[in-house]
Amino acid sequence: MGSDRDGSDVELSKRNVKDIMHEHSERVSDDAAIHMAYEAQRDIHRKSRAAKLIAQSNGRQTVKEEDVRLVSNIVEIMGGED
Repeated sequence: MGSDRDGSDVELSKRNVKDIMHEHSERVSDDAAIHMAYEAQRDIHRKSRAAKLIAQSNGRQTVKEEDVRLVSNIVEIMGGED
């Protein structure tokens, strides 16, 4: 399973988060963008831990895209996190 991302289109900074948020709201405070970036970072940590468990259960140390996709599918089926 190949990824449709090559890494060049994936960056997460306050500025990048703010740009994304501007797609939905004309005005966004720095504090809001920082908080959103923090939430995204927390989500990445949670999903990374779960993906590691999936990789280990398949006898691997390397987390693959398929592990991350599986975690995302599980989270979606369960209605999100928290």
